[in-house]
Amino acid sequence: MEHARSCNIDYDREMTLVAEIRQNGERRLIGTGGIVIEPHTKRCEFAILVHDEFQGRGLAYKMLDVLIGIAGEKGLREFFGYVEKRNLRMLRLCEKLGMVRDPRSDDPVRVLLALA
Repeated sequence: MEHARSCNIDYDREMTLVAEIRQNGERRLIGTGGIVIEPHTKRCEFAILVHDEFQGRGLAYKMLDVLIGIAGEKGLREFFGYVEKRNLRMLRLCEKLGMVRDPRSDDPVRVLLALA
């Protein structure tokens, strides 16, 4: 089922970004980020993954910034995700982008950004 979903992307509900580099003549995946819009709502959940070697270089910031822009263009009102509470760098990044922590969550920490 997951393979069929990956091959038949619903661009109205999902968007995925892929970051890659060329290394030794081959393409190497170094990060991915995406949003999934909840049906019948004006909100989406995001997820970001950056390879360990490329963390701390601004890639997650750039992907989140682009995804927030896409969510805004789609007229969404809430952008949220979950971050492990020990991932302080990601929590700080989310706060830098204007997200707030949901006080009802502990681990993972739910972060959200009001868009409209």
